[in-house]
Amino acid sequence: MDKGIRLRDLRWARLDAYIGSVVAGLIAFLSSSPAARPSSRMESAWTRAKDAALALEPFAGPYATILFAFGLLNASIFSAAILPLSNRLCVCEAMGWRREWTAPRRKPPVLHDLHAMILVGSIPILLPQAPLVAIMFWSQTLTGSCCALVLLVMLKLVNDPGSWGAT
Repeated sequence: MDKGIRLRDLRWARLDAYIGSVVAGLIAFLSSSPAARPSSRMESAWTRAKDAALALEPFAGPYATILFAFGLLNASIFSAAILPLSNRLCVCEAMGWRREWTAPRRKPPVLHDLHAMILVGSIPILLPQAPLVAIMFWSQTLTGSCCALVLLVMLKLVNDPGSWGAT
């Protein structure tokens, strides 16, 4: 529905989803497996992105930093292109708000406001000398903490017969 796919193109959309899932899983495995291998030079936890790149040395040798930089660039481009839009669409769908991206200017949907919030929230990452590992750690900690709240809301919705259209 969101992509405006016609019924006759549904099989190609499914194939696209399957291939994308497999490639995403493969990239995640290939990027995390070498970095998870303990390195004899690494005696403590990572504190900088450079430490993560050096953990790839046993796998990639002298090209470890280039491989890490390419992987980080790839993840950044895909994240910047895909995640904000999908998050906005999910939030608007869950709240019952208008989701059209091309709405009239006089009454823009909440989608635009969510986009602005995401852009403002990404400013700390762009600052020079920003502690990227600490930012990643705290953002994931916040995300994990919110999971309990999301689970409670989901349980409340599932157990409410009115939300499912039951009378």
